[in-house]
Amino acid sequence: MRRWFFSIFFVTLLGLFLAASFEVVEAGETPRVSHEFSVEANEQQIELIEELWGQPMTRGEFYKKVFPKEYEGMPDEMKECLDNIPKHWPKKPTAQEISQAKEDTSSKSVSNTVKDGLRDIAVVNDSNIDENSGEIDFESLSEAVPSWLIMPLMGVESYLWMGDDEDGDLVDYAFEEETRTSSVEADGSYTAEESGYYTVTGFHYGEFPVAYRPPTYAVSTYAPEIWVNP
Repeated sequence: MRRWFFSIFFVTLLGLFLAASFEVVEAGETPRVSHEFSVEANEQQIELIEELWGQPMTRGEFYKKVFPKEYEGMPDEMKECLDNIPKHWPKKPTAQEISQAKEDTSSKSVSNTVKDGLRDIAVVNDSNIDENSGEIDFESLSEAVPSWLIMPLMGVESYLWMGDDEDGDLVDYAFEEETRTSSVEADGSYTAEESGYYTVTGFHYGEFPVAYRPPTYAVSTYAPEIWVNP
């Protein structure tokens, strides 16, 4: 009798856990198929991004102008989503800000949201930079917590800057956007041609499952500067 009691109790708990998990993962009008879009800009695209900097536009318009081939290859539902999200332009760091950045100024941002009756969920965001013999590796990433959580939409941009003269120069850019996912990572590699300080800023955005408040998140992160002497 005791064995049957514990068996029924365990199955009941398992059923409650799966029901709660299913409600978080499947709730809302999320696309049934996962779509991923990832790209790193080339030199001409970097110049175009600099020309467009600060202009009001949607993310869809930005990708269509800078990455037209990749934009056309997107599924319609992703285009529709991007065409309704304003493009965020992060603060452009000055050369002095880049050269004065200290290791303890790196940031890791957590976006939390809560819904009554369900467990708390969050998105952890971070940016990192590393260098070896003039080869710079940079990344900005976002991860849902708990890791099994499926988000309707997650996106991240990663900007690599070099301090030069009065303004920081954008030297590389990467981004990734994906539907029905628990993590995204925008990373790239850049071969430094000039000595100087380099740093990374990340912009992270996305949508939480339905009924969570706030329904979206948008945060920035940055990595500590490094001196590169190729």
